[in-house]
Amino acid sequence: MKCAISKISVDLFVGFLVLASISYAQNKDSQYSAGVDPKSPGEQILGEKGGSNSSQEQGYKAKLTIPIFGQIVVFSFPKGFTPISEKKNNFQYLQESVLAGESGDQWTQMITVTGLKGASSNEKLTPEIYADLFADLFKRACPTSFSLTKLTDVKIDGYKASSMMVSCGEVIQSKVPSYSESTLLVVIKGEVDYYTIQWAERGSPSRVPIKYDESKWKHRLKSLAPINLCPNPPGQPIIGVDCTAKSRQTP
Repeated sequence: MKCAISKISVDLFVGFLVLASISYAQNKDSQYSAGVDPKSPGEQILGEKGGSNSSQEQGYKAKLTIPIFGQIVVFSFPKGFTPISEKKNNFQYLQESVLAGESGDQWTQMITVTGLKGASSNEKLTPEIYADLFADLFKRACPTSFSLTKLTDVKIDGYKASSMMVSCGEVIQSKVPSYSESTLLVVIKGEVDYYTIQWAERGSPSRVPIKYDESKWKHRLKSLAPINLCPNPPGQPIIGVDCTAKSRQTP
């Protein structure tokens, strides 16, 4: 890593990624904490201020709306996924969704949303470095079958962002058979906090690195759009929030 980051930021960051990284995304005892909001068909409302409805209804493109610390994260929620867990403390946020019928122990695809409170104040932490640190943790799980494809470093809703594809051909764990895992990672530097959206897929193990399937993963990245961030004023409801109507200046 060419650019040094303070030890405190690294410790917080690594501790956070451990919750969501390849070897630790197994929440046997976690339960999804939100309820159902019947007034918002087609819109998923997550967190303490709202509920959720099924993502499997037909005829609409579901939207996931999650208040995470200083901002509300909104993106298109792929059809067929169901939220299964939500964890939050004073510094970190983690929410996971899997395909209907799957669980945190046994899944073929998982969408993970994370937040790291206050991380944007670290001037040395860029979305690219954030993504590289994530990739390094992935690599530790499979040094001989690791692969990485950097996608785009752009702005999402006016915010600096980076995306990449990382894969492990073979992940070996003591309690389950070995498997492969690939993750599409989107990192966004918000006003105050950092956010990520991850789309992971597991499959049969491979002792050689997995070849990047450009058509599949670019389609999945596109299906998450539009991704928006908007203010999260304390004490105000988020149901029906419109993140396209900006009340802030573009960074």
